[in-house]
Amino acid sequence: MPHHDDDPEVQVRRRVRRKLRFYRDVTSFVVIVGTLALIDWATGGGWWVQWVAIIWGGILALQFLRMFVAPILWGRDVEERMVRRELQRRGLKPPSYLEDK
Repeated sequence: MPHHDDDPEVQVRRRVRRKLRFYRDVTSFVVIVGTLALIDWATGGGWWVQWVAIIWGGILALQFLRMFVAPILWGRDVEERMVRRELQRRGLKPPSYLEDK
């Protein structure tokens, strides 16, 4: 019996939810850091908001890489292509789930 996580719809829904969460995080970042920048500007006494923006922005950059770049570089499709190529190199027939891709 196939595992529930192998269902393509479950995988797609999970990925869409992660993307939506990332977009909400970016929106929160812009609103909150923008508000903090206004407070920082209005109160004077030296800039401190850049530290919040740098740290939080760095975390968002890592999330962006994990969400949008990493799947392209070493996602499941890449793994399946590599397995298929290695099997062919060894003269073995790829399993049926790898053949139609």
